[in-house]
Amino acid sequence: MKNIFLVLSIFLLASCAAKSTKIVVNNPLGFDRNKEIVEVSASKLNADFANKTYVLKDAKGAEVGYQLLSDNQTLIFQVNVPANDSVTYTLQEGKPAPVAARAHVRFVPERKDDISWENDIVAYRMYGPALMKTEHPSNGVDIWMKYKDEPVADSLYAGELQRKLSYHEDNGLGGLDGYDVNHTLGAGGAAPYTTKLWIGNAFDRYKIVESGPLRSVFTLSYDTIPVNGSYYLETFTVTCDAVRRIFQAELKFEGENPVKLPPEFIWTKTV
Repeated sequence: MKNIFLVLSIFLLASCAAKSTKIVVNNPLGFDRNKEIVEVSASKLNADFANKTYVLKDAKGAEVGYQLLSDNQTLIFQVNVPANDSVTYTLQEGKPAPVAARAHVRFVPERKDDISWENDIVAYRMYGPALMKTEHPSNGVDIWMKYKDEPVADSLYAGELQRKLSYHEDNGLGGLDGYDVNHTLGAGGAAPYTTKLWIGNAFDRYKIVESGPLRSVFTLSYDTIPVNGSYYLETFTVTCDAVRRIFQAELKFEGENPVKLPPEFIWTKTV
């Protein structure tokens, strides 16, 4: 048995003859758990994802979309489990149907190096190095409202850049950017605090680890985060799952000695 999010548990029942594995998801709580993501170790599934493809089905035989994470060791999928009940899913050999994107991340060089991510509820972006040439953006998070449960950020960017349809207004593309980050932390940024809040600038590098369809993971690196005359390397790792109204961020600072900055960065010391 493996605990999932503390309140969901799974049981794996392998059937070698049928080349399938039963995955029993149990919900011990007194309310339904709908569209929640569970994780299963691929090593326990009696499956060879490196050489074969598989279909996941629910108890009624309907196909369920899943995502094999980039480590090839973790399978994630959404479950619907009634209160105080359990549901059985079956993984078997076959060709899976394409899975509609419910979580997505993209580097957007055409919009001055934004990093944009979203799920079926909300969209976000943070600012990249190209914007430093014309503005002094922060490491704050911009939040975009949306009213479609499909990815809309690319449509909003294209509307702004190709059709002159401002994404700060609702032009029928599924959402809009109605939030002004300015030089703040916005809707989910982070910064060190001593006797003041040391807000940073745009990220220097990015790495996309997962890009959906159910989970997106990426890391932003900031080389020059100022704190009391010293400068630190910050890594900001974001995990965004389908359906969830918030994203998870893991923050790490490294460095002990002051770092000499080029002149264009000196202004950050007085933010």
